[in-house]
Amino acid sequence: MFRGANVSANTGAIVDQELINRASCGRLGAHGEGAWTPTETDIQQLEPVLLERLVPELARDTEIYEVQAPSPGDYIRRYAGVTVQGRRVIAICGEAASLYEERGEDWRTSYIPFRDGGATSFGAYYDPATRTITYFEFGFVA
Repeated sequence: MFRGANVSANTGAIVDQELINRASCGRLGAHGEGAWTPTETDIQQLEPVLLERLVPELARDTEIYEVQAPSPGDYIRRYAGVTVQGRRVIAICGEAASLYEERGEDWRTSYIPFRDGGATSFGAYYDPATRTITYFEFGFVA
């Protein structure tokens, strides 16, 4: 479950692949061929790259669907190291913090199943070797 790394206690946590599999981003971990643990340095390098991708994706989603999407700071993020097609990537599961706040759930150790959350959830792969987001999608199905 939660590994306790001090990524940012309020917004991000390095977790086991098992929690990614159970959370709304389960498809990310399900494609993994193996697990590894990213470091805090990996996550610190990932965050600016993720924001560069997330901000325009949110703007596009807001324009297409004419809904107010969460802002980048509204997401909690879980990170798990997985191996996909022989490459070590970091699976990122982002969910609107309000989903957990409204239910009094601790996002670090639990998950809330939901379907097609639109921009309230996203999943992504980050490749630390190339420092790029190699996959991104909103609205994972739990």
